[in-house]
Amino acid sequence: RTFGPPFALIQGTLETEGVPFGRIPKESCPSIKRGSVAWIGSGPEFFISLANHDEWRKDYTVFGAVLPEDMRIAEKIAQLPTKQDIWSNIQ
Repeated sequence: RTFGPPFALIQGTLETEGVPFGRIPKESCPSIKRGSVAWIGSGPEFFISLANHDEWRKDYTVFGAVLPEDMRIAEKIAQLPTKQDIWSNIQ
């Protein structure tokens, strides 16, 4: 099964306008597996991994996991239309 583009993840944020988000200390964690929920940097952005990402070893702090029986919901979310943002020619 192929996911993309290109990283096989669902990204979200816990930031709310007008409410400061306390940064989370980064921790060394095992590699990212399907269903891992991890902080991007020190938050508030996070992602849910739709595939194993052994290449991301120790780059992200894993703080949760989606139950295997609920991954079908994450896969349905990944199929929804998305908005494409561009930062300095990076899509």
